[in-house]
Amino acid sequence: MPAHHAFWPKRLPYQLTAPQTSLWMNLQISALRYPQKVALVFMGRTWTYSQLQFEAEKIASALCKIGVKKGDRVVLAMQNCPQLVITHFAILRLDAVVVPVNLSDVSVCETNRGT
Repeated sequence: MPAHHAFWPKRLPYQLTAPQTSLWMNLQISALRYPQKVALVFMGRTWTYSQLQFEAEKIASALCKIGVKKGDRVVLAMQNCPQLVITHFAILRLDAVVVPVNLSDVSVCETNRGT
């Protein structure tokens, strides 16, 4: 038994099994099953699962038009807001890789300048 298992919380498994579905597929399923159910709430405004999927599809289409394709890394440098969630799903829709960047962490921005 590995040493860290002695400190591992009893309620948690030692290994995790990767899900069979993607986050995008989970959104699609939720939009089909619960189209009018609220998926996102921000500052009093709500988005249903169907609205969230629709908005993500629009952004995915725009990203596709500018050449984003499967496997591409797309930097997502935004504050926490609905547009971040929508764009995150849009990137996943294209099977691209989301690279989230916290704009409040100046050191990350300075370190990667010009790369």
